[in-house]
Amino acid sequence: MTPRRAVATILIYGLSITGAIGVGAAQSPAAPPKALTIDQVNRWETELSNWGRWGKDDERGALNLVTPQKTREAARLVRDGVTVTLARFADVEQAADNYNFGATKHELLRGPNNGPFRALDTISYGIHDGTNSHLDALCHYALTRDGKRVIYNGHPQDLDADGCKSSGIDRMGPGIVTRGVLVDIPLMKGVPYLEPGTAIYVSDLEAWEKFSGVKISSGDALFIRTGRWARRAKLGAWNVGREAAGLHGSVMPWLK
Repeated sequence: MTPRRAVATILIYGLSITGAIGVGAAQSPAAPPKALTIDQVNRWETELSNWGRWGKDDERGALNLVTPQKTREAARLVRDGVTVTLARFADVEQAADNYNFGATKHELLRGPNNGPFRALDTISYGIHDGTNSHLDALCHYALTRDGKRVIYNGHPQDLDADGCKSSGIDRMGPGIVTRGVLVDIPLMKGVPYLEPGTAIYVSDLEAWEKFSGVKISSGDALFIRTGRWARRAKLGAWNVGREAAGLHGSVMPWLK
């Protein structure tokens, strides 16, 4: 199977904690086609907003684009039935790219010797360390509107230690089954990984469509590979939270 065929493989994407972003030749980050200003970003908060698109009480957001029809179309694309995991266990040793939001801890508890033997795991780690990926709830970020902190659809950001009172992850519906599109930028550029700070522009995404022969469409789950883990394996950890390669802000209208 050639790389161009491989990238068109269909994935069934569920709500799980996975290491979805992958990680050499040296590259200089390309200059943005047009520098973004804070005024432009502020305008996009309104122009690109989905607030009200699916009703004022909606708490799923763009997941509404994964319709039953989209799921059926994705299921019909499955040919081999091969499962490809994106999972990566969180690091238990502190490094430059982890332990920023809490230490990773793993403990195995053994059962008593005088009864049925059992092994129990306890695991804790910082979700936003960048050593694992996850799906943020819509209550994760808030905006200030008319002096109030509000989240998606204008709901108040009402949260405490027990979670969000609206737009929490439990309100976003069941698992996601849709077409997954792997956008492997290092593969297209012929390098093992992108250097920290490398920006991915609309031109890169459209070049990938031509390279792979796959047209990205509404309701797809995009997997953007930067080569992060390949670089880490070769050169070691770095401050990914501050210096990761990834999508440039100018991609937002294209994603919309």
